[in-house]
Amino acid sequence: MKVFISHSMKDVNLLNALRSIAQTLGIEPLIAEHQFDATNTISQKVENMIQQSDLVLAVLTSDGIGSGFVQQEIGFAHGRKSLLILVESGLENQVSGFMYGRDRVVIDPWNPQPALEQIHSVLAAQKQKSDQQEAIGKLILVGVGILFFAALTSR
Repeated sequence: MKVFISHSMKDVNLLNALRSIAQTLGIEPLIAEHQFDATNTISQKVENMIQQSDLVLAVLTSDGIGSGFVQQEIGFAHGRKSLLILVESGLENQVSGFMYGRDRVVIDPWNPQPALEQIHSVLAAQKQKSDQQEAIGKLILVGVGILFFAALTSR
């Protein structure tokens, strides 16, 4: 499973905590500035990363909520990917557009641990669901293979 983390470049400490949570769960965090791509523009790189992801985590801090890149990443992800919103306390009323009306995790910048634990729980549940879907897909392929082999050998 892969998660694209949409964030402001100023939220490095929070980004590192979220990356660590994802990695601990066996989820690959996709972070634009951590991936080198010599053939595409930054916009193309971000679009590719969002398309590769299973989930987009939008980090809406005081810096992130006003970031044009974060807003565009959310707009691109809307309708394509599941969207998990992490919003700084006090900014809840500024959540609009494609994010309006969605459930969100509220983070207190002075006490981030409860929100980070909630993000851990949500990502863990998403990972479990993804793993189950992958296992079902593999079982279906094995079943189809067995049926195919049985059809070939019965002739």
